[in-house]
Amino acid sequence: MEIKLIGIRHHGPGSARATLQVLTDAEPDCLLVEAPADAEGLIASIGDAGLDPPVAMLLYNPKDFQQAIYLPFAAFSPEWQAMRFALQQEIPICFMDLPAGMLFSAEEEPPQLQLPLEPIPEQQAPGWVDDPLSAIA
Repeated sequence: MEIKLIGIRHHGPGSARATLQVLTDAEPDCLLVEAPADAEGLIASIGDAGLDPPVAMLLYNPKDFQQAIYLPFAAFSPEWQAMRFALQQEIPICFMDLPAGMLFSAEEEPPQLQLPLEPIPEQQAPGWVDDPLSAIA
């Protein structure tokens, strides 16, 4: 079994052409795409004859619409071209990134360590030392 990784530039026409050439030459038995795994239900829509780019996948948290991920695709997006190719060739497609739901469920900001804001008493404050080696002399 041979594994091929295709490095792409998002929305890069040159990358789209090169990706199609690699896929045509490699004849893959599956295609993994960097996208949230819980968006796989949208893959079939990519094959709809009436769906022409520019298009986007919108994933959102139903409990908080402010939390959303927008995945745009143009006709020259390598991911779009690869997925259309795979659908035409009946090659299974899987999204291989963390599910968007994991991002939505993460805390917005990690808890911060709370330190007391009391000033250090003058007698405990470290003084200026002109000669740091005087303590060992």
